[in-house]
Amino acid sequence: MDFKDFFESKIFIVFFIIGETILLLLTFGIGMMVGSKKADFSCNMDKNYERNFGGSGFPEDLNGAPQGGRIFGQIIKIENDAIVIKDSDSIEKIISTKGDVSIKKFRDTIKLSDLKVDDRIVVIGSPNDSGEIEAKLIRVMPVPPTKNIDPVNNVNNNAN
Repeated sequence: MDFKDFFESKIFIVFFIIGETILLLLTFGIGMMVGSKKADFSCNMDKNYERNFGGSGFPEDLNGAPQGGRIFGQIIKIENDAIVIKDSDSIEKIISTKGDVSIKKFRDTIKLSDLKVDDRIVVIGSPNDSGEIEAKLIRVMPVPPTKNIDPVNNVNNNAN
């Protein structure tokens, strides 16, 4: 039996049809799995949004983009792999530090253990299934000045 006879045989045609059907079902199954994962993320994000971010609905900036991945606030609690911060609206947000997180203070790279309560930080990351922000970059901000200093003359305007 040569190749031409094999490819024209009924056995080859049956195996070819079965193989194509398996490939089609596998492709369909992968598509369903991806769609299900997207639906789970969307559903879980909605369920946990108010608990983690406060307010109702997704806040938007002036360009209409959701602000879920950019957060500025003051650290109020640090425990294990999570940081809880309070933003300018006094809303508590949970920051997950699992995975590869870069933490910067000025130009220096610091460790999670170097952060302390009352530090002001900016977090860039993405929301996870629980509505927490998975941090990719955390930047410690300097403490704002408490006195009214004239930046041009570098003098205290509140001095008597």
